Amino acid sequence: MIRDTRLLPASVFSVFALLLGASAAAAATITVTTIEDGSVPGECSLRDATLAANENVVHAACAGGEAGLDEIVFADGVTGTILLDEGQMELTESLNITGPGADLLTIDAQSLSRIFYMNTSETNTTRLAGLTLTGGRTAATGFLGNGGAVLSLGALELVDAVVTGNSTALEDSPGGALFAGVHLSLLRSSVTGNWTEGEGSPGGGVTVPIGVVTVVDSTISDNWTEGGFSGAGGLLMLIGFNDATIINSTISGNATYG
Repeated sequence: MIRDTRLLPASVFSVFALLLGASAAAAATITVTTIEDGSVPGECSLRDATLAANENVVHAACAGGEAGLDEIVFADGVTGTILLDEGQMELTESLNITGPGADLLTIDAQSLSRIFYMNTSETNTTRLAGLTLTGGRTAATGFLGNGGAVLSLGALELVDAVVTGNSTALEDSPGGALFAGVHLSLLRSSVTGNWTEGEGSPGGGVTVPIGVVTVVDSTISDNWTEGGFSGAGGLLMLIGFNDATIINSTISGNATYG
């Protein structure tokens, strides 16, 4: 079911209130102090922060996470672009990553790897907020190639985020930008200019095979697929497996070639 309305149902307000309030109950807050990738003496990088959250121990100069929902934030003045030189970052528990704003902080995988792999259970949720994700690219076939910027096995939320310039290169690799295995929520976010190239790789922007899709005050535009048998240039959902609520949002300019 796809619902497109100008008024937010009370249930949608409730869902987003719960999601946005989740950080208040976070088990630990880990503060990133540098835009460098990898370990930097005396600093907490984003990569080290994710390891601290995954392992629930102090990692480099990052505070240790705890069991439960941790939150990664950025110290004042930590802005610019994080260039990923060491490959994708893997997340194994529910986690919030809250940046200073999509116009202030970018994570760029430089077309060398995916950006995030949420290797979590279906009941876990990852929220990415206040960030731009770009330059994510996979070069594998099948499941390992899904999601050019983000591959999530659990629920995925993007809030005040921009996802652009990400892609998958080979066949059977849907989700040029995002592949959310269970649920996806977009709030005040933009998924634009992403693509897939391989045969049988639909969903140039977003792929959600099962679960609930909620898109509020967001844009999915100008994404595309190039390979044969690769439809759904913008958003791929499977009929009979998804419920979708799309409110005050734009889905346009997406295309399929080949």
